Amino acid sequence: MKMKKTISLALFLGVTVIFACNSQQKEQLNKDDFKTTETGLPYYFHIDEDGAQPAVGDFITVLMQYGRKDSVIFTSERTGGTSSFQLGEPKYEGDLFEGLAMMSVGDSATFIIHADSFFKHMVRSQVPPFLASDPELYFDIKMLGFEPLEELKAGEPERISEYLASIEKDVVPDDDGIYYIEFNAGDGEEIQETDLITLHYEVFLLDSTELFSTRKGERPREVQYGSMFDTKGMNEVLEQMNVGGKAEFILPSKQAFGSEGLGSAVKPYSSLLYNVEILSKRSEEELKKEQKAEAEKQQAETKADNEARKRREPVLINTYISKNNIDVEPTESGLYFISIEEGTGDAIQEGDQVEVHYLLRNINGEKIQSSRERGKPFSFTAGRGQVIKAWDEAILMMREGGKARIISPSDLAYGQYGAGQDIPPYSPLIFEMEVLDVKPAE
Repeated sequence: MKMKKTISLALFLGVTVIFACNSQQKEQLNKDDFKTTETGLPYYFHIDEDGAQPAVGDFITVLMQYGRKDSVIFTSERTGGTSSFQLGEPKYEGDLFEGLAMMSVGDSATFIIHADSFFKHMVRSQVPPFLASDPELYFDIKMLGFEPLEELKAGEPERISEYLASIEKDVVPDDDGIYYIEFNAGDGEEIQETDLITLHYEVFLLDSTELFSTRKGERPREVQYGSMFDTKGMNEVLEQMNVGGKAEFILPSKQAFGSEGLGSAVKPYSSLLYNVEILSKRSEEELKKEQKAEAEKQQAETKADNEARKRREPVLINTYISKNNIDVEPTESGLYFISIEEGTGDAIQEGDQVEVHYLLRNINGEKIQSSRERGKPFSFTAGRGQVIKAWDEAILMMREGGKARIISPSDLAYGQYGAGQDIPPYSPLIFEMEVLDVKPAE
């Protein structure tokens, strides 16, 4: 769910000017200019106002950017102008949350955070490689405001009452605290446990901010009845509905995201407005039948496609031979071996350790692999089944220093199964091989 965030032009210009000044001043700062908390968080206040400071759990709004001392990696201006989130408990020594808890509204400060700790605990990812050599991140923060957690909790009933008054509805909550504005259970089939239901639903904050909607693009969602796909309260409403049912209702925060909210989109103790319509349902048995039928259809299509490939293979090989004026006869197995350079070493024997550079193309001449491009030749033991049959046969016809091109029918390569997207089933292949080194079998 994503909430749109806005910032007034005057405020935006104001904080942008402050950030520009802070960035210039930051580049002139030395480590000695920073103070350090007991946990080891370096900080420098550009503006230090008197006033209340946020506590853990409060919902804060800041303008933020971070990066190296002389460059920016992220700025909240790219994500709507501000960053809003719940202030959490510090998770590591020198945590940014510790610094934010030191700020009053109007304060502007720079904090130095170790990239390893920040990305591990806050971003939950590895440190980007470009930060490995310079792991210090400089965070420029402007504290725009905060809402105490207790105030958000205490104000929830009033916010619900104000919304109901705005739509001129006199509604009392049920035993679960849910306010039903409109409710039609629907006269279609009852929904059973494990059924898959298809529904449209929209979710809003009480200030009409849209959080989620399947109506956009008319893409209804299919979910398994009883699964926790949204909120606890949403499921409680669905339990009362049949196919064709419609409901508009307010979920109190205890039935939604509670005291934690949902990132920047949903503040703690936020009630949510839902519009729900159940379009249809499928039983688990019906789903299994549909999946089985689809699997059988795909298998039949794959089989037909592979049979067509098998029939085309001799035609493709003959076309390639004719087009390239190849006059050698195939071996008994069907391999075409075209010697390009004889080589000067001894003939390769079964059990010899060989090192080969190769270029692989499909029968249309399109390159698939090249050991030279990888920068590493391929090594294997000749004649021991460590490679495809075409290679085992061809290598015993070569010498050290020799070069050859081979045309391999699919039954000497990857056969009826193929090998990934580049080599479908029944694919004849073209290899250009050069023997770099031969170590006789011991």
